[in-house]
Amino acid sequence: GILGAMVKRPWEPSADGLDDAEAGAEEAAAPDFASSVLQLTPLPKFESAVAEALEVIDKAVKSCFGAQAYALPFGSLIQGMHLTGSDLDLALEVPGEDLIGQPGPNGKLDNTPQVSALKRLMRKLPSGFRVTETRFWKHMKVPIIILSFRSKSGEEVEADISVGAVFEGVQKGFTD
Repeated sequence: GILGAMVKRPWEPSADGLDDAEAGAEEAAAPDFASSVLQLTPLPKFESAVAEALEVIDKAVKSCFGAQAYALPFGSLIQGMHLTGSDLDLALEVPGEDLIGQPGPNGKLDNTPQVSALKRLMRKLPSGFRVTETRFWKHMKVPIIILSFRSKSGEEVEADISVGAVFEGVQKGFTD
């Protein structure tokens, strides 16, 4: 793999032309770099906790809004660029309901339908979730709730939930 290509093997001849001192310094740095990269790789127990959080949130969404509603994951977890401790970004989608709102008299979007949907979902969250923050200000284009979830194994996962799988005409997950 890629890490194997980075780690110098002392039994192989040096093709890079480094003298012994330079090669020794490179050998000492390579395992540190490799172990650092490996430490960034998400742990299986974190991956399981994220999957558990997504499943529980999706069940709550369906319980609250009906069988057609869903929580769409997007962001670093879907892109495969997440680390242990990365948050789970979710967009709440309820087909058939206009939750995006209309422009008000000042021309800005009224986020009341989004905020109402998030508050409704908050009331349906099962134990294991704790609301750590709400961002419901009137001027926000994308109101969100930030949840902390403790999995059955005790892992902590942060989930950020917004409303609407389409933002400015683009399906979430395609651009972020």
